[in-house]
Amino acid sequence: GKQVGCLIEDYMFGMTAQAKAELVADLSNPVMFEALQWVRTGGYYFCANLGETCTCPGQVRLVDWERTVESPYKVNAYSVAGNIINCDLPTFNNHDHIPGRNKICECTHQMPYGSVQGDGFHLTKRLTSKSILQEAGP
Repeated sequence: GKQVGCLIEDYMFGMTAQAKAELVADLSNPVMFEALQWVRTGGYYFCANLGETCTCPGQVRLVDWERTVESPYKVNAYSVAGNIINCDLPTFNNHDHIPGRNKICECTHQMPYGSVQGDGFHLTKRLTSKSILQEAGP
């Protein structure tokens, strides 16, 4: 039958075999490899507003809405049943690091070592997403 290509490279970007080979070579560069690893495992994404529940398979932090100040306390949600925690001050030692400002909880992309096979990276279409491709963006 017909061989299925790589969806993103073939259908979205229309990459040639030569372009794919160049991409593989680029990704073998240590600087590029490190950048790719950060995209796959680094950073945080929105999880919940203050007062809501946050489902996170990693670490959760409490930050101000503008994401300029974070609480010194972080919570390992992967150690809690269902990976669900409350996004509230008691969860973060009742420490209000920025009184009077709106706060949110964010979840790490990185999964704890050994929790899943591989590095745990995957795209998940969330309730607010229009498509799975939307989740691939920063």
